[in-house]
Amino acid sequence: MNARAMALTQNRWGFILFMSAMCSLSPFAMSFIIPAFPSLAVEFGKPVADIQFLISAFLIGLGVAQPIHGMLADRIGRRPVLLMGFVIFVIASFASVLTTSWTALIICRFLQAAGVSAGTVISRAIVNDIQPREEAAVSLSYISIAMGLGPIIAPIFGGLLDEAYGWRSIFMGCAASGLIILTMAVLRLPETRPVQKEPRRVGRDYKRLLTSPAFIGYTLMFGFGQGVFFSFLPFAPDYFENVLGHGTAFFVLCWILLSLAFMSGSLLGTKLTRRLGMDKSLFYAALWLVMTLAIMIIVYSVIGDNAFAFTATLMLAMIGTGLICPISLAGSISIDPKLAATAAGLSSSIGLMLGGVFTVIGGSVYDKTLWPFFALAAMAIFGNMFAVWLTQVGRQGS
Repeated sequence: MNARAMALTQNRWGFILFMSAMCSLSPFAMSFIIPAFPSLAVEFGKPVADIQFLISAFLIGLGVAQPIHGMLADRIGRRPVLLMGFVIFVIASFASVLTTSWTALIICRFLQAAGVSAGTVISRAIVNDIQPREEAAVSLSYISIAMGLGPIIAPIFGGLLDEAYGWRSIFMGCAASGLIILTMAVLRLPETRPVQKEPRRVGRDYKRLLTSPAFIGYTLMFGFGQGVFFSFLPFAPDYFENVLGHGTAFFVLCWILLSLAFMSGSLLGTKLTRRLGMDKSLFYAALWLVMTLAIMIIVYSVIGDNAFAFTATLMLAMIGTGLICPISLAGSISIDPKLAATAAGLSSSIGLMLGGVFTVIGGSVYDKTLWPFFALAAMAIFGNMFAVWLTQVGRQGS
């Protein structure tokens, strides 16, 4: 690895902040527009429910683009793929400012996600390129804290911009953020891809990863680890408003508390990984989720529908999710250093799709009670336990 690449980590916290900015712009940009939904509904003459397609288009863009970015980054390098991605993001953001067509805005949101997802994939690959396995897991845990902070602060700034200057100013904010990170990358980011002694073959690379029990295990942990949250997501507003009788302000407060719990879990993961290593930390995090599920069911059986009790127990689950997600991602990209970016993109995409399955099922089986949610949470948590076992099998066989 060249001297410029190694120099990235001389200022450890500066390096983590730089990678965090690249990685967290994706969840920030996704949530930035949410406060402007009413304004957009008026502007385009759409019901507020249809404005949700701006989030769906963004998620689809993330799922489609991440494996492509990963494959390209392992073939042609981290730097060109990252720069190309942020150029696409900035152009799509400016186009969103200028558009007067609803269809064009949906396409721009897809392109925004397709571009900015390069930051998510490449930042994780760079961490793996220049840091040892356990230290990379610690850095990714810190980066996950920043990713958890993004969805908290983005709606606040988005609401202020929408109220002061209108919804188009939010996309100007996206473009400005992308330009700042793009400029930093042009000036400060060297190429970190390990030297390739043989040409990359896409089919062989994917086969190498998809036939690795350890990679599949870590990837399933990332997906199932988010299953509890994704099962809760589709019915959360209705449950808090129509069942528990609380308004939007209370729901936003609960959302902030859940995000803080996720960040706390990620911070705890940095300590556990240094003390126990990655695999033991994941094992104990999986046991934590099993215990949390039992607590949630017992509390609901005794107390019933109670906003404070449900939020408190769900926060326990989010601590476990915050523990699992960054460590499992670090595990998936450590399988083969030469395929770090491909693994980062593929693992993120599969995990996102698996989480999406829980979201779809969660919305379809919701019946104004929490019992369907508990059933889905149990599937996610015991799926996570299976993934832990699969990873152990893969590690023992390697």
